[in-house]
Amino acid sequence: MNLKFGYRKRTDMEPDLVEPQHSFARRIISYLYTLHGGRYAGHLKVLIDRAFLPGLAYKYRQDSNAADKLLTCKSACLIVTTDTSPWYNKLDYKNAEYNVIKRSTLKFGSIFVNC
Repeated sequence: MNLKFGYRKRTDMEPDLVEPQHSFARRIISYLYTLHGGRYAGHLKVLIDRAFLPGLAYKYRQDSNAADKLLTCKSACLIVTTDTSPWYNKLDYKNAEYNVIKRSTLKFGSIFVNC
């Protein structure tokens, strides 16, 4: 899951990313991931960056920075395990990584996080 040629040449979607994209068509999307030291794994970031693409999750408006949300009427469930106690994660990290996925990724595509 990488950009083999950088941005110089189009990279085809890897087979292991096709299924996550198809799962966006379902009503409920579930994520189960682990935080280590308050951060989620880089592979999850790559999955998000490669799967939530323009035209699938959102579409920018012509001559505008605004985007139309294409994943309406969807909900997600984030299940997070961590090596840090929940109170410390909330107090010190302010649940930063959870909020990044919830607000910046899922909400941008209009997915409601319900658990």
